[in-house]
Amino acid sequence: MAEQEKSLAEQIDLVVAKRLGHRIYDETRRYLEAARTAVLTEEVVILVGPPRVGKSSVSRQVFGAHSKQAPDEQDHMHSVYVPAGNDSTAGAFSTKAFLSACLNSIRHPLLSTDVAAREGRLGDSFLSRTTEGAMRSAFERCLVARRTQFLVIDEAHHVMNAKGGERSAGAILDSFKVLAARTGVRLVLVGSYDLLTAVNLAPHLIGRSQTIEFPRYRESERDMVEWSRIVRHYSSLIHEDAHAMDEYIEALHDGSWGCIGALSRWIRNALASCRSEGRSIPGQGDWARTRQLSSALAAVNAEIRRGELHFSAKRDVAMPEAAPTLAARASKKPAPFKRKTRRNEI
Repeated sequence: MAEQEKSLAEQIDLVVAKRLGHRIYDETRRYLEAARTAVLTEEVVILVGPPRVGKSSVSRQVFGAHSKQAPDEQDHMHSVYVPAGNDSTAGAFSTKAFLSACLNSIRHPLLSTDVAAREGRLGDSFLSRTTEGAMRSAFERCLVARRTQFLVIDEAHHVMNAKGGERSAGAILDSFKVLAARTGVRLVLVGSYDLLTAVNLAPHLIGRSQTIEFPRYRESERDMVEWSRIVRHYSSLIHEDAHAMDEYIEALHDGSWGCIGALSRWIRNALASCRSEGRSIPGQGDWARTRQLSSALAAVNAEIRRGELHFSAKRDVAMPEAAPTLAARASKKPAPFKRKTRRNEI
């Protein structure tokens, strides 16, 4: 049994540790790298897509931001990564809890609970007596002192769960814009398609933002060819035959929304299921047993369809025809002293 558990651990490590390069990830990374170059101070890059598609991974790769980062030798932090959680009562978004996460991420010397814990200080007790305004001011000063260029807020759609509903969500996003203006950072918001709804509640943010979609693999022939290649890659990690999972390609697509992170999780769960019964290769029963509940699949599918409809409508908008240039308008003028021809009316 111990040997089986070790083998299972090795298989799961292969599935998790070896990052899979694939077409949509690489395309999104290139778009995001271009946006990183083009975005100016006080402007916003917005990255949205389905759950478990790789948004956090690609944003960390492009902006060099992650949760365990630390200042460099000059005490500077080029990028700061902050996850936005639902940390208040009943799972609501709390601005004070978010600011506490910001202070932890930027490693504030006095108000970071992580730094306080390493130094043996009572950081939580001190932070509880600090007002929200003082926390925000301290974070803004620290962004300037660290010479931070990019503030990456992951799971930013959680602002929709703030107390006060949509009105509060819009105000919170506006406050992010004000923070960027005061500190000179470039803001990066990462989240699900619900983030689009939140951004629309903050009109002043829209004119300063560029929105990028990290799409899933859809049902088109081109996408399914790439999806098949991805499934065969995973199959080669856990089977000797890369084509051993071919019969499940479409079912794996339907049950993971065409998202690589969801597929990886499903494979790991199916491996655990078959090992629990003393088998080494997942069968149809293991895939069925570890598949997401139909209600969960339907809920996520509905969110994905809404988001995809937004981008589909955006792509369908035709650009207005370009106005004629001065040279073109001049070429249409008659030569001087030349009489215009007139049609003889009958």
